[in-house]
Amino acid sequence: METWILALRPAEGPERAERARRWRQALDALSRHPAVAGCSGFEAEPSDALLARGRREARPSRLVGLAALEVADVAAGAELLALAAAGGGLDAWATERVVHWDALGAVGAAVVMLCLVRRRPDLLAGEFRERYREHARVARVHHPGVARYAQSFVVRALTRHAPPADAFAELHFASERDLRERFYRDAASPDVVARDVARFLDPGRTLAVAARPRRPAPAAAGAPIAPGAGTS
Repeated sequence: METWILALRPAEGPERAERARRWRQALDALSRHPAVAGCSGFEAEPSDALLARGRREARPSRLVGLAALEVADVAAGAELLALAAAGGGLDAWATERVVHWDALGAVGAAVVMLCLVRRRPDLLAGEFRERYREHARVARVHHPGVARYAQSFVVRALTRHAPPADAFAELHFASERDLRERFYRDAASPDVVARDVARFLDPGRTLAVAARPRRPAPAAAGAPIAPGAGTS
């Protein structure tokens, strides 16, 4: 079984809200698709104000949403990507996913920090993966508010214009307060984390967004699963 990461880029102007609406519909349909064993879908916040935590001016989000699909039948890949496209702007990657810890269970997160991670240009892919996986031990200690932590390592791109990516991270928080007040353990934690992250990450090419989990809407009786527009 493969884990596919889907990311939807925003449209300009009033089309942004329409693309977000289509993304919600796509997540609902994907969660019910017979080729999908599991779907964790997220809707991005309009800005990264939650991540800025008052240290700087908030910036508009660079994603509409992101999803992690557990694909049981890759032969249905083209149909799944068409279903997720939400009118355009879809990027997708096949990944190997690792959930390092999960203290949430079925309760689910209130807010999630999603990251597209790029490795340092001087690192080979294997070196990056080893160092990034090791980073989970540092994160476990110095990010006490993170209730669930997952990394997805990119194996291949699935859409033609998908930007380069080495991994994705999901940091799940049980509450906004945990994100705002318990992101770091103590005053020393930011420096400890920064030193470890510098071993593998290229900050200039890595992006982070704040998002909310999307709970699938109930399926209407007899509702068909209709594919959306093509991928871009």
